[in-house]
Amino acid sequence: MTNYAYGPTSKPATGDEKRLDATLEALADPVRRRLVAFVLEAPRSTRTAAELANRLEGIDGLPVASFETLLLDLHHRHLPMLADAGVLSYDPETKRVDTAIGAATLEEKTPDAFESGLLEHLEGLDRNADETDALFEALADPRRQRIVETLADRSHAVTVESIAMDLTREPNHGNTRSVAPGDWRHVMGAIVHTDLPLLEDASLIEYDPDESSVRYRDGAGRDDETAAIVELSASC
Repeated sequence: MTNYAYGPTSKPATGDEKRLDATLEALADPVRRRLVAFVLEAPRSTRTAAELANRLEGIDGLPVASFETLLLDLHHRHLPMLADAGVLSYDPETKRVDTAIGAATLEEKTPDAFESGLLEHLEGLDRNADETDALFEALADPRRQRIVETLADRSHAVTVESIAMDLTREPNHGNTRSVAPGDWRHVMGAIVHTDLPLLEDASLIEYDPDESSVRYRDGAGRDDETAAIVELSASC
């Protein structure tokens, strides 16, 4: 991944990491999450973009404009993004939409399995849209996934420096992975100014800038969706 404020800070992402990041980025929007939920209601049925726009128009609280504007947004932005992430399939010629995820179980630890397990929860999310957006945005990056994974295994606060050292540490007999190889000082800016604020906004960590310390937020690991994301990222 590339942090545009501080230059390259991570190793090139693998195919599974790119797939995971694309999925999380695509789902960091309440309109796209609702689109996926509609399609998964009847996964064997193909729907049109117009039918989905009609459904979205009737939902209170979603940031949708007029029907015509919404239809254009679906065609040019939302549906292509979900298709690129491998969540839905979309034919821009016929404007027909279908599910792109096969039957699988979360225990298989594959991108298809992860998406199947995660998306089952989308229709009845119990957190508000802003909180869900923040969660997906925060975890749509291998470096931040690794930070959460590392903190979740510790019951005490750790320093930002130790996190940077962990991120840049070379793999040891396959038991760890370096997501930002090189000098740990080179990733400090991205961690402090980008990663930790996003993770804190998503209520995943507690960050004390005065003490330069970070701890995992109590209860964050009990969220099934969050745990699934972190677990899968560790296997990529």
